[in-house]
Amino acid sequence: MATLIAGHAEMTTGADRLHSRGRNLGGPGAYRELDRQLDRFLRRLERQRAAGTAAEDLLAGVQRLRRELSSRAVAHGAGRLTAIRHAVDSLRGTSSRDTIKAAMTLLCRDFGFSRVMVSTVREHDWLPRYLHGRGATSSSFHGFSVGLPVRFADAEAETALVQGKHGVVVSRPTASARQDYLAAPITVGGAVIGMLHADFPEASGTTVMAHFDLLEAFAECLAVVYERAVLEEKVSQQRGEVDKLCATMAQLMTQPGPAGAAAPDVGGPAAVAEPMDDPAATPELTPREREVMSYVATGATNRDIARCLEISEGTVKSHLKRVAEKFGTTNRAAALAMYLAMDAGVGSGRSR
Repeated sequence: MATLIAGHAEMTTGADRLHSRGRNLGGPGAYRELDRQLDRFLRRLERQRAAGTAAEDLLAGVQRLRRELSSRAVAHGAGRLTAIRHAVDSLRGTSSRDTIKAAMTLLCRDFGFSRVMVSTVREHDWLPRYLHGRGATSSSFHGFSVGLPVRFADAEAETALVQGKHGVVVSRPTASARQDYLAAPITVGGAVIGMLHADFPEASGTTVMAHFDLLEAFAECLAVVYERAVLEEKVSQQRGEVDKLCATMAQLMTQPGPAGAAAPDVGGPAAVAEPMDDPAATPELTPREREVMSYVATGATNRDIARCLEISEGTVKSHLKRVAEKFGTTNRAAALAMYLAMDAGVGSGRSR
């Protein structure tokens, strides 16, 4: 009987201690540890009940605490997602460059990261661009220096990140020190265009995987906001180009005819414009140049044109430069206006 009472007292004390810990968690890392302790305690209670020495109220209490723990863990996760959403909302309306820099500040200030680095992904390497946080003045993050490209052949973890489009946890010794960091992709249009790197968390009561999940979720939201900022900048740029085009077209439509051309007599038969003999006044474009200009007329960027014609951006720029030289213009809008005017026969009497 004494043994039974002692066992019951021990289990009651253990249950009270777990209840106290469950209601005074110090951070997200405590959830997992408390869940393990609950699991061990529950197995002990099950064995005691099988032996007829465990009280049913203790079992019920532990089960209730475990359900409460699960509910609080879910609430904590939802709270972090809400925090990410609010942080991302604060980035809307900023330029693409400012969006990236502000995101680094938010990750360090509001989500407990000590340092964050942003890199751009290129065809054969990746380039660290910005570093923010404690000790960021050194411009070095675990051996990666801002402004110095890193070949994918020399970065196994980042290669896996880009190819798999998922985050990575790196924890390994190197020749000089340990490399312990997290990384997540910034994916736009199905392609990885950048990466977020961050240190392992140092605060007590938190876990590496909790920060890893947060970094991945933040990177996904950041990609959406960044893509929107880039699109808004393109729209603004194209709006400016259209304004220039309209102004140039209006100027072409109101300028006088060719020098020496006689004005028609009032009331007389309409004069028929003769084709101009001066080749400089009616430049001839090659079929490829016309093709490039037809895409320019739709508002396409050099990258868009290169992708559609399956040529390099450098080749597109060369075509546009030759077209501008033929038209005697210095900017894209003026060249497009001259091209449209030429196709419409404005000022030359030509029709197509």
